[in-house]
Amino acid sequence: MLERALCLAATLNCALWPVAHAQSVPAVRAPSVEVEGESAYGPVDGYDAERSATATRTDTLIRDVPQSVQVVPRAVIEDQTAFDLIDVLENVSNVQPQDNDNSDESFVIRGFNNDTSAARDGAGFKINGSTARSDLAGVERVEVLKGPASVLYGTTDPGGMINIVSKRPLARPDYVATLTAGSFDFYRAAADASGPVTRSLRYRFNAVYERSESFRDFFVEPESVYLAPTVSWNPRPSTELIVFAEYQKTDTQLDPGLPVLPGGRIPDIPFSRYYGEAFAGFEVPVYQLRYVFEESLNDRWSLRATGAVQDSESEETRIEFRGFEDDEKTLNREARRQRTREVRYSVQNELVGKLRAGDFGHTVLAGIAYSEDRQSETDEGFELDAIDVFDPVYSATLGPRIERLSFDQELDALGLYVQDQIRVSQAWILVAGLRFDRYHRSDRFRGGDIGDLDAKVRDRAFSPRLGAVYQPAEWLSVYANTARSFRPQIGVQQSGIGADAERGRQIEAGIKFDLFDNRASATLSVFDIRKENVLTTDPGQANFVLQTGEQRSRGVEIDIAGDIAPGLKVIANAALLDAVVVEDPVIAKGTDAVNAPRLSGRFWGIYRFRGEPLSGLTLGAGLTAVSNRNGNLFEPYNVPGYVRLDAVIAYRLNHRIQFSLNFKNVTDKQYINSAGSNAVYPGAPFSVFGKVELRL
Repeated sequence: MLERALCLAATLNCALWPVAHAQSVPAVRAPSVEVEGESAYGPVDGYDAERSATATRTDTLIRDVPQSVQVVPRAVIEDQTAFDLIDVLENVSNVQPQDNDNSDESFVIRGFNNDTSAARDGAGFKINGSTARSDLAGVERVEVLKGPASVLYGTTDPGGMINIVSKRPLARPDYVATLTAGSFDFYRAAADASGPVTRSLRYRFNAVYERSESFRDFFVEPESVYLAPTVSWNPRPSTELIVFAEYQKTDTQLDPGLPVLPGGRIPDIPFSRYYGEAFAGFEVPVYQLRYVFEESLNDRWSLRATGAVQDSESEETRIEFRGFEDDEKTLNREARRQRTREVRYSVQNELVGKLRAGDFGHTVLAGIAYSEDRQSETDEGFELDAIDVFDPVYSATLGPRIERLSFDQELDALGLYVQDQIRVSQAWILVAGLRFDRYHRSDRFRGGDIGDLDAKVRDRAFSPRLGAVYQPAEWLSVYANTARSFRPQIGVQQSGIGADAERGRQIEAGIKFDLFDNRASATLSVFDIRKENVLTTDPGQANFVLQTGEQRSRGVEIDIAGDIAPGLKVIANAALLDAVVVEDPVIAKGTDAVNAPRLSGRFWGIYRFRGEPLSGLTLGAGLTAVSNRNGNLFEPYNVPGYVRLDAVIAYRLNHRIQFSLNFKNVTDKQYINSAGSNAVYPGAPFSVFGKVELRL
C-alpha cells in the first residue's frame, strides 16, 4: 500500500508539470514561500494569528471567514511547555479531553466526540485510535475549525475539526536544541535544524527522545522517539514541492484510570494508585509521508496537489473494569489484548482562482479527493483476577481466554467539492460551498457473540456550507453560517445491515473584532448543532447497535489572543455549553453529553520585561476552570469540576540561550481530567519542568 501511494504521488506530480508550464505568463510566488507578513502555513508573530487555511483551504484572513477558527501558535506551545494536544487545546473554548489512557488522543468539541477529525496539513485524516499521541516538536500551529467541516474535508464530526500545521523548511540556517527535565523523572531532548542546501532546496529536521515515569504508579516508564525530516524544492518562484516524513514510536503503560462506584462515587483511594498490571502496555510505530505540490499558473490561477499515507501497527494489552462486588472494595477486571494494523492514504487535487466578475471579487476553489483505509484488528478477552482497591496485590496473570474477535474494514471514499469566496462589496463577503461524497464501507466480523458477519454500506452524502460576513469597520466582522457534516460509522444492526453514516448540521453566528489598536483579536460565537443517526448499543445484544439517536449541542463561547499591553501577551477563552441527548431508545432524554461541562474557560498570560535591570525576564501564569460534567450516558454520574493554576518563569540570557521553569498545578489540586463509562482519569499533581533552549 505504501509503495502504491508513493507511485501515485510521483505520477501525479509528473502529470501536473507540463500542465503547469503550458502557458508563458508572469509567475507569482507560491503561497508557502517566505514573504513579508504572516502566511496561513507559517509561523505567527506572537499569540494572535491573522490568517488560516483550515476553514477555506485558501490563505485567508480569519476575520473574512464566516465560521469560528481558533489558532494556537508555536509561541504558546513553547511558553506553556506543552507536550501533547491535550495541553495545547486547553487554550481553545469548548474543547475537552475525552479520555486519558495514554494510547491516543480524542476530544469533545462543542459537546460532541471528536475521534475521527484530526488532520495534518489538511490531509491524512485519522480514522481510529490506533495511532499514538502527536508529538509537538514538528508542529508550527494547531488550529480548530468549529462546527461541521465536511464541505472541504469529507468525513468529520459535527463539533469541529483539528488541523495540525507542520513546521516548514526555512530559507536561513537555524539550529535549536532543547533539553527538558522535570517531575516524575521526566527527560526530553529535542533538536530542530533547518536551512538551505542550494538556492532552490531547503530542509528541516526535528528529532525527539522522551522518557519519563508518571504520577501514576506505573510499572513501565513511558518512552517515545520522534523523527521528522522535511524538504522543500523551489525550482522557480511559481513552483514548490514539500515532502514531510514522520516516524514516531511509542511504548507506554496503559492506564485504566480510577474505578467508579455505583452512583459515580470514587473510593477513598490515592489518585496515584494504578489498578492495571505490568503487562498492560501499548506499543506502536507510526510511519507517515505527506506532500504538498503548488504551482502558480499565472496571476489568477494556481494548482495544488496534496496527499498523505500512514502506516501503523499497534499491539496493546489493556485492563478493563467490570464493576465492584457488594463489599465495594473488590474490583472485578478483565484483560483485552488487541492487535491493529492500519494503512491509509489520501490524495487531493485542487484548482484555485482569483477572479473578478463585474464589481464582485471571487476566490474559487474546485477539488477532488480520494482516500482508502484498510484496517485489520484482532481482539481477545481474558479472565483476570479481581483486585482489592484499598490493598492491591499485583502479579496477576492472564486467565483463560473468554472470546476472540477479528475485524477487517475497507473504506473507500471519493469526494468532489467547489467553493466560492465572494467579495460582494467593501463590507460584505459571501462564502458558499458544496461537496458530494460517495463512499463504500465493508466490515467483516469473525468470532464472539456476533458470529461470522459481513456488512457492506454504500452511501453518498451532500455537504453544503453557506456563510456571510459583514464588516462595517476594518476592526469588526459580523458573521453567520450554516453547514452539514457526515461520518461513516462502525456497527451492525441485528438485521445484519451495517450502520448508516452519522449526520450533523449547524447554525452559527458571531462577531470577530480587533482589540488594543489591532494588537489582539477576539471571536464571540453562538451555535446550535444537531447530530442524527447516533449509534447506541443494542440492549438485547451488546455486539449489535441501534441507530435512532439524536443529540443536540448549543452554546456561547469567546476566544481572545494577542498583546493587550506592551510586553503582555494573553490567550484566553470562556464557554457556556448545553449538550444533551434529544432522542434515543436506551438513553434517557435530556441526559448530558459526556465530558461536556456547562461552564469552562482558561486564561494564560505572560509579561516580558523590557528595561533594565529585569530585561530578559518573563513571568507568566494560567488559570483553567471546568465545571461539573457527566461521566456516563447510560448510567449518568457527576464528575466534579476544578480550577487549576499554572505558572512560568523564564530568562533569556542572550539571543542564543534561554532558561525556563514551568509550574503546573501550583496548588497541587486533586482533580479529574476526563471520564469514561466506569472510570475517571485524574490530572497530574504539582509538577515542575525545567527547560534549556540553545540556539546555534
